[in-house]
Amino acid sequence: MEASAGANVTAHSWSVYSGLTSTIGGSLRENGWRIRVGGGHGAYSYSSTRWTGRDVIVVPFDGTVTFADALIGYQQQWGNLTLKAFAGAAAQHNSVTPVDIESSVRGSRVGAKGAIEAWLNVGTSAFAQLDVNYTTLYDTYASRLRFGYRITPQLSVGPEAGLSGNIDYDSGHVGGFVRYEGALGEISISAGGAGDRSEVTGGYATINALVRF
Repeated sequence: MEASAGANVTAHSWSVYSGLTSTIGGSLRENGWRIRVGGGHGAYSYSSTRWTGRDVIVVPFDGTVTFADALIGYQQQWGNLTLKAFAGAAAQHNSVTPVDIESSVRGSRVGAKGAIEAWLNVGTSAFAQLDVNYTTLYDTYASRLRFGYRITPQLSVGPEAGLSGNIDYDSGHVGGFVRYEGALGEISISAGGAGDRSEVTGGYATINALVRF
């Protein structure tokens, strides 16, 4: 079984999340079926122009989101390439203050989710990692691409980039990461610059940890 947890912060949002992955018989390092459950909570803020009936003003909004999913998937390895594919159900609740009647992302919904994770070892000292997921809830999506170089067998560094968003919002980030892998799991820290389609820019930082037992 794997237990994971992490946190992400940007100039206008933060989130914390955790998850569990288990095999349906066999080992996590072997090909086979997987079950994954996870969830988390976060908060975000944004500003948008609104018509009051007499004039246009800029209104600040504050939102919170709680999310969870339950997925079933399969892992297959071909030489240096490992692929994982998951599909299942997702739930999400968004609350915005003051109420934003023009936002599509509000209330509670349940939908479908799919995810693909790929890992490619490039020789003995480098690797590439791609994670992509999509949820029918508000057309929510996220992706992250990493290229890593192993300074030692346990410690690796490299650049990363990603895109995320939903029906109302799109953002991207570019930065770097440090990753340490031990016998029981791994931990990675990343940071860099982020921006969105409204041209709001700032930094981001992420920490993720995984334990195998």
